[in-house]
Amino acid sequence: MSTRWLHLADDDHVAGYDRRTEAHLAEVAAAGRSVHGEADLVDGLLDRQGDVLDLGCGTGRVAWRLAELGHRVVGVDLDPRMLGSARARDAEVAPPTWVTDDLTAYRGEPVDVVLLAGNVVPLVGSDHLQVLTRAVVHHLRPGALLVSGFGLDEEHLPDGCPVMPLTDLDRACDASGLQLLARWGTWHGEPLTGDYAVSVHTLSR
Repeated sequence: MSTRWLHLADDDHVAGYDRRTEAHLAEVAAAGRSVHGEADLVDGLLDRQGDVLDLGCGTGRVAWRLAELGHRVVGVDLDPRMLGSARARDAEVAPPTWVTDDLTAYRGEPVDVVLLAGNVVPLVGSDHLQVLTRAVVHHLRPGALLVSGFGLDEEHLPDGCPVMPLTDLDRACDASGLQLLARWGTWHGEPLTGDYAVSVHTLSR
């Protein structure tokens, strides 16, 4: 299963990905918030060093930060150009394991958290979303979490990526045996306002 990313992202778009991310993070920092919101949230949800699967890891910004926090991380992405940037980063910690694969085809060991950040969900698209959530269930240990975050309006999405209703995610998760535990409007735990959503799901009992 391919995603919209491969159709939308030419080489120039990929080359400028980190620059656009850095510009966004500068705005986050200027607002007095942590630039590591995704990793901070995942770290706070775990009561120990854990195993994290970052699906659609892109250039590895979040995966590297989780590794710096002591977690064991596998980053999976379909775009080898993005993973090339991830592997090129330099850090004084054991690097994440990088895997080039379709997000729904990858099969690894069960983990404590599966992370879908960076608008992975709308880039997968509503038609393929349940395929993805079923694949996520394969990776979850008992009590493990699916943590996802994506934009709910065009301003927060890549050019050419259609807006996905939040109800599409809930419907796919419900059909795959996942129940909602928490939901916020940012990675920093602020209330949901309608332009971005961060959700935490777990296996239904």
